[in-house]
Amino acid sequence: MSTGAGGNARRVLLGIADSKRERELRDHLTAAGLVIVERCLDGPSVADRALRYDSDVAVVASDLHQLSVAILGSLREARLPVVMLAESSDYERFQELAHLISNRSSPSEMLDAVRRAVELGVSYASAPAESLDPDSGSGESPWQSDGKVLALVAGKGAPGVTTVAIGLAAALSDAGRDVILVDADVRAGNAVSYLDLNPAQGILGLAASRQDGHLPLEDELQDGPGFRVLAGLERPENHNALRPELAASMVAALKEQTGVVLVDAGQVTAATRSPFTEALLRQADGILLICTGDLTGAWNARCCLRHLVEGMELPLGGVALVINRHERRGQYDAAEMRSALGTEVLGVVSEDRTAARRSAASQVPITAAGGRVRRAFRDLAAGLTGQATPAPRSAKRRWPIGLKATAVGRR
Repeated sequence: MSTGAGGNARRVLLGIADSKRERELRDHLTAAGLVIVERCLDGPSVADRALRYDSDVAVVASDLHQLSVAILGSLREARLPVVMLAESSDYERFQELAHLISNRSSPSEMLDAVRRAVELGVSYASAPAESLDPDSGSGESPWQSDGKVLALVAGKGAPGVTTVAIGLAAALSDAGRDVILVDADVRAGNAVSYLDLNPAQGILGLAASRQDGHLPLEDELQDGPGFRVLAGLERPENHNALRPELAASMVAALKEQTGVVLVDAGQVTAATRSPFTEALLRQADGILLICTGDLTGAWNARCCLRHLVEGMELPLGGVALVINRHERRGQYDAAEMRSALGTEVLGVVSEDRTAARRSAASQVPITAAGGRVRRAFRDLAAGLTGQATPAPRSAKRRWPIGLKATAVGRR
């Protein structure tokens, strides 16, 4: 059976015009253990269903009624990989919008294409490929940030997601990157208070003024210290105004505006699920899980990581740790956290209470205080931009974390 990271069967959205071909393909996919979530009769139906974010891949035919380049573009923005059965005359029209395969492919070939498309995601070749080989890519690190959307999240507790998001935005800006920081914490964001911004201007205004797919970003973006900011909710009771549909259109519009989009998504756990937050995370090219280096921080990070990978079925390779407020004495180092949780550690930010107090009092990024905190964010930004950065120092192991091995990190 084809299963996802959490052990669930892969879910397929089907849009095939020829009824005989559809029945043949449907029977073959279900026999292989895949689940057909819906059979769509036209392109708009595929696009509407994709916004529910309950499918892993769409399989469509190029002659599906009202299937257009615009609809395929919306599926790409929804991060839903598409396998298309196409005639050779359609290849040029749909290249880079779907994983193309010949309309005369056998059901077995189609099944292989679906499996490989799930692995490749929405990274499409510029020409049709007979074999969708996930190892045939350019080898670019998923963490290099030009043109990327990076989401910052945390589990329980308060490891400092907003502090890291603001500091990283400032460091990337110092490195010459054009950055927009989005405060998307549905529990009410606090980037406004950190940076002395207007709380009435931001993501809620964007949701209220969204019409016909047009988002007036310029009306809601505010200038921060070297980067622009889309402020978050002033009141958590307004979170229902943020719909999953807004996430896809908002991210697409932001990517047209800037080189790097940083999304402060706040706390993400199985107990605090938000359709808007989960839609945003599915739009992201990578997720930075912010945690502290003590036992409680490791535990909370493990719970969040399990929800991301098993609950949301996001790829483990797309999640990396940033250890914040780290103290050498009595806390685990990068190597120990990497071993315990089974995922990469991209950076370690040392505890600096003086820098934190100064930045809060002055309402500026913590990097403005200089010192070791600024160096830590500079190194993190360098790693994200593909520059050489020193690996976090590993101290001698002091005591075992004591989390038992599981499919995702340690338990």
